[in-house]
Amino acid sequence: MGKGDRSRWSSVGILAILWAIAAIVDRLWLWFDRSIPSWDPADHLIGALNYGWTLQNAQWFSGEWWRGLWMLSSKYPPLLYISTAPVLRLVGTEADAAVLINLGFTAVLLGSVYGLGKRLLNAELGLWAAGLCLLFPRFYTVRTQYFMDYPLVALVALSFLCLTIWRDAKTTLGQWGWAIAFGSSFGLALLMKQSALFFLVVPLLWVGIAALGRRQWGRVAQMGVASVVAIAFLFPWLRQNWLFQISAGFNSNIKSALSEGDPPLHTLGAWTYYAQDLPAAVSLPLVVMAIAGLLWMVLKPQRHRVLGEWRSPSSWIWLGGFVVGAYGIWSAVLNKDERYTMPYLPIVALFLAYGLLQWRGRWVWIRWATVGVTIGVMLLNLFPIGGAIGQRMTRTLSPNAQQHPYTGDAFPHAAVMEEILRAEPYQTANVGTLHSTATLNQHNLTYVGNQRNFQVYGRRVGNLDRHLEQDVRSMDWILTKTGKDGSDSGKTRRQRAGVMKQVRQDGEFRRQQVWTLPGGDRLFLFHRRTPAVRVRPLDNASIPSAVRLQRVKIPASAPPGEPIPITYEWTGNWQQLHDGLVLVTWQAEASSSQAEPFAFWQDHAIGLGRLHPGAIQANQIVQAAAIVEPTRLFQVIERTAMLPPATTIPGVYRLTLTYVDRQSGETYAIPAPPTRLTIDPQASATPAPVLDWVTQLRTIAASLAEGSPALEAAFDQIDRLNLYDPNQSYTVQAEDSMQLRLQIQPTDRTAAYTLALAQVLQRDVPGAIAALERVAQLDAQNPNAHAYLGFINLYGFRPRAAEQALRQARALDANSAEIQGLSAIAALMRGNLRQAWDYGQAALALQPKE
Repeated sequence: MGKGDRSRWSSVGILAILWAIAAIVDRLWLWFDRSIPSWDPADHLIGALNYGWTLQNAQWFSGEWWRGLWMLSSKYPPLLYISTAPVLRLVGTEADAAVLINLGFTAVLLGSVYGLGKRLLNAELGLWAAGLCLLFPRFYTVRTQYFMDYPLVALVALSFLCLTIWRDAKTTLGQWGWAIAFGSSFGLALLMKQSALFFLVVPLLWVGIAALGRRQWGRVAQMGVASVVAIAFLFPWLRQNWLFQISAGFNSNIKSALSEGDPPLHTLGAWTYYAQDLPAAVSLPLVVMAIAGLLWMVLKPQRHRVLGEWRSPSSWIWLGGFVVGAYGIWSAVLNKDERYTMPYLPIVALFLAYGLLQWRGRWVWIRWATVGVTIGVMLLNLFPIGGAIGQRMTRTLSPNAQQHPYTGDAFPHAAVMEEILRAEPYQTANVGTLHSTATLNQHNLTYVGNQRNFQVYGRRVGNLDRHLEQDVRSMDWILTKTGKDGSDSGKTRRQRAGVMKQVRQDGEFRRQQVWTLPGGDRLFLFHRRTPAVRVRPLDNASIPSAVRLQRVKIPASAPPGEPIPITYEWTGNWQQLHDGLVLVTWQAEASSSQAEPFAFWQDHAIGLGRLHPGAIQANQIVQAAAIVEPTRLFQVIERTAMLPPATTIPGVYRLTLTYVDRQSGETYAIPAPPTRLTIDPQASATPAPVLDWVTQLRTIAASLAEGSPALEAAFDQIDRLNLYDPNQSYTVQAEDSMQLRLQIQPTDRTAAYTLALAQVLQRDVPGAIAALERVAQLDAQNPNAHAYLGFINLYGFRPRAAEQALRQARALDANSAEIQGLSAIAALMRGNLRQAWDYGQAALALQPKE
């Protein structure tokens, strides 16, 4: 083995030792820690559970399965979740198991930083920079949490290494190889988090402009191929979620910046924010002594020769361009967060390592003393071993970096889930929490509930004044606690008090269980006395396995246009109950004055879509694991409300029922108990629970014909439905029932609008286009119908089809700013810039004047 080989294996051995030390520190911290994941880690853990189960139940040749896979995570790209899935399968679903994935990314980070240092100077610089990365407070406090930011650090460093090697490669084969390697690593970085682009855009522009300026067409072609490779990694996910990214970008940047009080861009604070954060990110001793070392080098320039010559005089400029470019871009982003700029810290580590390496010879003790102090600070930050003196030391040398493991009493989240499942073992439950704190929030409740076969979900309720009463009426489970929520505003406390007053006074809830939280606060779980769905097993073998409606309870009379309370009592075997959709028709008794008797509907899945297992998340075909013998007999009681339209003709109505098996397509009539309902405008309305979700969706869909004035209210209510039905099964129920209704009554406009809205909410572009084409035919004189069709064609990247629909809309209403704006987008997507400009100007001119 030659000297070069021995040196290389020596470096690998040192990197392996560094990795092992980091792994021991991380796992030791996690071994002590008994905390519950906070907001973002819990949200990411939910994503990991979803992807883990979906991949475990893969349907590789199903286009619907692949579409669902990419839609499992609309806000964040899914690489973190996909890479964690095998770990969860092998080790378990606890947060500590998921964090194991960070050990792999630590290895990638160490190797990438070492490679950059060695490439630019020598192995010594690379090893020191890699070691310093393990001592950065920003890194070691995030490594033990399940964030995207730390894996992103590793993948950005790897991408920058590949780009650097490509830049310096001399042979054509090497250039092509490293161009493809860069495209792959950059694509993975983008698939980890979209913000990877902000760190690499300046280096990419740099090398691209340089190649064009020198007419290096081979290099330009290589960058083009690398870009195609990178986009290929991201495109399947982005194609399904691109529209959501626009709204998410607004919410996470502008809206969050305003709510968190971040400094405006016209202030100095916006541009010095991350510079002021640097000592906290990398620790003050490293910054001070590295800068001192660089100054020492300037004062004693001959010391530079000790480290050898740079391979390229532009190396520092190249590294500096990366850091300065990333710093400038992130400073220009309104929303500030210390984690956002983590990916440029490995390059900062190279600068710091170079500064420390200036302390050589008789001054080498300064370098090692600095590292020793930094290691001590790290241990004091991570473990409660320094007492008051240690705390003062860490506050001075690495402010805001202390993160001791929580070693107190366990949080009762698991006990809450077990209590809910004990009360409702056969259905999917949704618990509304009135709090959103680091230790009690909708995300960690959903995470713990999803660990139990995706059977319990948590949602935040009671935080909007206009929906307080609706939230209480729509939730069967409510969770609250005593004590303050840290930074609670007076408004938040008032809203919470209003919800609890209603819960305690209306008599519909009872206290299910109480727990004591760490710190002494009490946690209360309330359950509705008569929940919307109640399921119990039957031991009576004489009951037929086919679905039967044993009893229906309604008032004798009711006025039109008002909710009517209704109770259904179904029996049958579990599989038919679980898979069943019932077309519920209230048909007017025939009279000589009516050519066709009037009817209204209350179609819904048995159990209102709550029978377990259901889809693990909205818009998915993968369900949780079955927990019940399919032939076992059950009773399902639904307590809900139906809504006869305001136009319902007065008279006597009888009930007819058709069962539809949503899996096999089998249908059969269900005998209805003798039931008569008199619709009488003079009748008094009976107090009723909330309408079932499908009826609410039909009511919302009926308003869509009004266009933009109705859209804000419509989607405000859809947001609430998505809150109350965590898997959004109501959209699938509505789709299935409306397709059947339209086969019977193909000219029903409300059914057509409902089907279109259900498919839009499921992001089923082909289905939504077909449904909206029907809407445009049935409501041909309504410009809004054609505008909706144009919009969904734009969403599906069909600008020519969109223009055909929008041409009809413009002919019916040329003074709509929305239609003109959509027309501008359609023209732009077709490449007709002149037309896009004209339509855009028209849209602006039609905007209401303030």
